[in-house]
Amino acid sequence: MSTLNAPFRAFIALPLISKEKSNIQRLIKKIQRDTINKSIQWTFKKNFHITIQFLGNITPSKGQVLIKKIKEYVVLEKSLTLETKKLILLPSKNNPKVLALAIKKIKPLMELAALIYRLGTGLNIKLSSRAYLPHLTLGYLEGNDNFLNLIELIVEPVTLHPKKIVLFESTAETISKYIPRQSIIL
Repeated sequence: MSTLNAPFRAFIALPLISKEKSNIQRLIKKIQRDTINKSIQWTFKKNFHITIQFLGNITPSKGQVLIKKIKEYVVLEKSLTLETKKLILLPSKNNPKVLALAIKKIKPLMELAALIYRLGTGLNIKLSSRAYLPHLTLGYLEGNDNFLNLIELIVEPVTLHPKKIVLFESTAETISKYIPRQSIIL
């Protein structure tokens, strides 16, 4: 059996440019100074992105078709400008697994997420029906620490200017590795 069209774990995201990754890394260092003895596996700087849609396991051919369809429909302003809001715990405050930065919900971003959802379901990709919550994952929470005080930290907003939409493969290794498969320049 050929692995050429073997399914891979995939998601669509907006990766950050180098300068923005540095700004987020500085923010993480500030949070680390303010949160002694917290069990957090911090996201590597090279992996910073804003997830648009987790796709689950898809074949490369479905990924190609999805990116092609996104290219046909996507109409964004000359540049997409996003801004971070506050720290949040996901999936909820009562069951925190992830520390993230919420991203302001702006119309072009929300329309892009809705478009990708429609196109993905049209290709019979089984997608979560949960409402889209734009965010940037900072780290994964471990253990039974009380993480609620993290969301009380005041963080300065960070402006983000994504330059492309990327279909990523996410490896199932101990430390996630994100491999860009295809992209659309904005």
